[in-house]
Amino acid sequence: MPSHRIGAIVFAPLLLLPAAQPPIALPITVTSPNSQIKFDLSVRSENRLAYRVTLKGRPVIELSRLGIVVDGVNIGDGATVAGVERTQKDERYRTRGVHSVAIDRYNAVTIALIHQLTGTRYSVEVRAFDDGVAFRYVVPAGAKVTRVPDEATDFNFPPRSVVWYHDLEGHYEGVHERKEIEDVGEGDCAAPPVTTKLPDGSGYASVTEAALKDFAGMVLQTDRRAGFAARLAHAAPASYPYRLRYAALDVRRLEAPASITGAITTPWRVILAGTDLNTLVNSDVISNLSAPPDPALFPQGLDTPWVKPGRAVWRYLDGGENTFDGIKDFSEMAGNLGFDVYLAEDAAFTFGRKDWHGRWRSADEVHALSLANLDGEYCRVVTTSTVLEAWQ
Repeated sequence: MPSHRIGAIVFAPLLLLPAAQPPIALPITVTSPNSQIKFDLSVRSENRLAYRVTLKGRPVIELSRLGIVVDGVNIGDGATVAGVERTQKDERYRTRGVHSVAIDRYNAVTIALIHQLTGTRYSVEVRAFDDGVAFRYVVPAGAKVTRVPDEATDFNFPPRSVVWYHDLEGHYEGVHERKEIEDVGEGDCAAPPVTTKLPDGSGYASVTEAALKDFAGMVLQTDRRAGFAARLAHAAPASYPYRLRYAALDVRRLEAPASITGAITTPWRVILAGTDLNTLVNSDVISNLSAPPDPALFPQGLDTPWVKPGRAVWRYLDGGENTFDGIKDFSEMAGNLGFDVYLAEDAAFTFGRKDWHGRWRSADEVHALSLANLDGEYCRVVTTSTVLEAWQ
């Protein structure tokens, strides 16, 4: 539209511009309902996302990197904050475990972000509970249908912390080791949870994940700064049980990263924290963050009749030798602890061997004699059909 001149006065079209938005103050803080736990998100040099967690003002997680990799690009580096939305929740629900009623109470913030180089829009969701914090990354579906996510999050514990963790060699049956944080070597893999005693008696913390579904599991790898970096399953070495049972080609297959079709929603990265270990044991944070039971499998929820809580011990790759004496000793120890010990005779196996006189005995003969020696004194020998019928 041309301008209209009247004398020396110029009339131009009126452009209504949106009011300038004030810059979002950093760090972005979310505090637990009881004000004891605090999560701070900040932006370091070159717009790199970082965070820290405190308990009663004392560090639980020192300043650490925050980020997610999409198709080889860490979109946590070179990010700008585009918006902040806050919510809160305070609910109760039935549960099983150390108590019958769970508390789902938190303050939350959703931080909208833009990766400057690629233009990728995504968000970091944070929840602060009275006994921990959790965060996850959400990357909406983009023009590319299938993408490959990876991790770029660090967990740096304070100096003089003590950590307990086990490696991946024994799968979930590894033995936890106690280490001073300064003695943790670089490159060790740790299976969550990694639990720590914070310095100066300030409390305890445990790092793990929740709501793991349609995504690769997280492992933690030690770095040269005495911290733990999140890694996904393809970056972790295959465990001994897996290598024992599968061909080398299957082991190599695990090294390929998993792709995601559509939106990328990571599991929650969880940091439980409290002044004592009892707080960690009684925490509801993991169940709060996870989806409720699938109604197709649990139609009555906690009241589903086939769910019957009980105690159990079992032997797999640990607990002694896979011999008659090994099974006998394990069964005896379980009985001494007050367990009712059952041995499903058609779900166990053995091998042929020579008897005391040097005569060869078949596997069936060794199996039958072993069952006869165990039954009554060390356990009750049953069949799998008997076990299944008892659970109907």
